[in-house]
Amino acid sequence: MRLWRRKPTKNDGQRDVIDAPVSRRMVVEGGPGTGKTATACARVARLIDSQSVDPSAILVVSFTRIAVREIGERVALALKDRAAAQAVAIVTLDSLAAFLSPEAEESESHDDSIRFLIPQLPLCPALRGLRHVIVDEAHDVVGLRADLVEAMFRVLPDACGATVFADSAQSIYDFADRSRRPKPSLPARLVEAGMPVATLSVLYRTANPALTDLFEQSRPVVLSERLSPAGKLKKLSRMLEKAAAEIDALPFAELADSDNDDTLILFRYRADVLTASTKLAERGIGHRLRMSGLPSALPAWIGLTLARQDGASLGRSRFIAAWDRYVAGTDHAIVNADEAWARLYLAAPSGGEICLPSLRRKLMQASPPLDLCLPQLGTAGPVVGTIHASKGREAEHVILAVPNALHPAADGQECRVLFVGATRAKQGMRRLRHDPEKTGAFPSGRLWRDGDPFMLELGMAEDIAASGLLGPPAFANAQQVEAAQDFWAGLPPRPTSFLIDEKLNMIFENHIVARLSSSIDHDLATLNPPRLGPFRSGRIWTLGVRTIVFAPDEHPALIAPWRDSGFALAPIVAGYGILRFEETTRGSSKFLAPLV
Repeated sequence: MRLWRRKPTKNDGQRDVIDAPVSRRMVVEGGPGTGKTATACARVARLIDSQSVDPSAILVVSFTRIAVREIGERVALALKDRAAAQAVAIVTLDSLAAFLSPEAEESESHDDSIRFLIPQLPLCPALRGLRHVIVDEAHDVVGLRADLVEAMFRVLPDACGATVFADSAQSIYDFADRSRRPKPSLPARLVEAGMPVATLSVLYRTANPALTDLFEQSRPVVLSERLSPAGKLKKLSRMLEKAAAEIDALPFAELADSDNDDTLILFRYRADVLTASTKLAERGIGHRLRMSGLPSALPAWIGLTLARQDGASLGRSRFIAAWDRYVAGTDHAIVNADEAWARLYLAAPSGGEICLPSLRRKLMQASPPLDLCLPQLGTAGPVVGTIHASKGREAEHVILAVPNALHPAADGQECRVLFVGATRAKQGMRRLRHDPEKTGAFPSGRLWRDGDPFMLELGMAEDIAASGLLGPPAFANAQQVEAAQDFWAGLPPRPTSFLIDEKLNMIFENHIVARLSSSIDHDLATLNPPRLGPFRSGRIWTLGVRTIVFAPDEHPALIAPWRDSGFALAPIVAGYGILRFEETTRGSSKFLAPLV
């Protein structure tokens, strides 16, 4: 059965929003797949091209860094002059405070900066020149951030318009509002203050009849004020079962098809993502990870071209020579040399060359430049992640792993989360039932699973540091470091198994290739009561290679030239590690976790 996709032409509802006068303020409600982001991008383009609004007088606020990059790219494609997109301020919610006031950035946390900024908003010069503000995914703007946006609208010039895109059925970040008395959602507040509501209703995401029915019939259930949370969840589950049963009869990319990059495998909980990643890795199935708590995914080509560079700057000819020697023709050439140079130069320009110290500082930030990051951790295969982390994403196929027992929250949160997961698919969806993993968590946030075997989350941001890759105690000289870095450069982007010895060395075919951080030992030592004996050995899997960046002057014990450049290759560690401990007594039984 062939599925025909609808031609994505603009409908009347979208046109009303796109063509509205620059000074109009409105809340635009629409379900998943109705083109809210596309309408937002077209609205920006129309303001610039047809209403002569200066691009620098437009502010766009979106929920995630990935969405910010996507909006920037789509706006550029829609404009007559693509360069004008560079002047539009497109920021994440967390960077909004810094955009409005540089002083706010000096606070210790995002929340502190927002608290500082809200009473200062009437004095912010950045607001005075704005002519239009667009807020995407406004239903998930909660807590202090919602207070900030609401306060911003109150002090904007009267002639400044606003378009706020939202879907109350997809509001799944209520848990982030830690106030004792959560306020109404941001869109509800704005409507209450007098903003009119426009509606988008034409579905573009899918032409699959079963999915179309699910999208269109489930949203009224989620928004119903008559049904209880338990009633909503029960009804939505039945709809999901019916849609999945019908879709299963269609051709569908199987879970083991690691060549299919356009599949989402979604779980409710982070622990279940780790378990799935481990099981896939054991079977040799390549995949990518998307969830909270993962390190920045800097591609390997950055480390390959920059790890052996000396000096404070790098010219184009030297960069191209390094690219041709270390990257060209390998799996790491995911962009071409010209594009790679352009991205690095844009991040740290210096008189026609790349300023390497400036580039290091940018890449060491918690949020490096998006065009220098991979969208997920890993480079090939289906994306495995949480529903929350895949908010706003879509894929041809979705495998929705739903816990066997879903407990409806009093505020309907579980129903909305399930609705978001069920509406990511464009062509096919399958529902998998499973029992959620029972886990513990260390103060660091690292998860662990008790039992036989004992499993420990590995791959957190500090688990593999420069000290475990480029010097003692893992390596004694430059030849050993170079051999290890060459090993990582040649590692294919698919799951690879490694042993871990009692010193936390990663071992491949009897060779040490890296050492894990002692933070893992520290976490294990905090188990109370200490049910495990001394750590002896383990096994972990990698999904490929990424670049790590560090400040050279903070690591004098590392080995040159990597110590001086501040760039190196590191493995992408996935899922749980399977650990073995010396035999200990647990009540009346013996415990020894074997390797699998």
